[in-house]
Amino acid sequence: MKTVIVEPSRLCLRLITNVLTSCQLDVGPYNHGQEALDRTSTERHDMNCISMYLPYMSATDVCKQISEMGEVYKKVPIWMITSKDNLATLEKAWTVGATDIL
Repeated sequence: MKTVIVEPSRLCLRLITNVLTSCQLDVGPYNHGQEALDRTSTERHDMNCISMYLPYMSATDVCKQISEMGEVYKKVPIWMITSKDNLATLEKAWTVGATDIL
């Protein structure tokens, strides 16, 4: 299973990558959204894990652009990564197409 991870913190990115790799997932780690979008447009994948707080481009913009790539991409799960638990943050994740929140 190919998985895209977008996380600006190098430490968190390495940790998430190691955990998912140990679960036999093929992981594409990226530090910001545009990198992930560039790769997503050229390679099919099975899951997205996107930090809610990204540099250069918001997580909501990344999600919107993924869903605009076509019907196939709308079916790929998007897991939003956040340490925030306030209702506004969670609602924002759901409205942009998150299928789960970590």
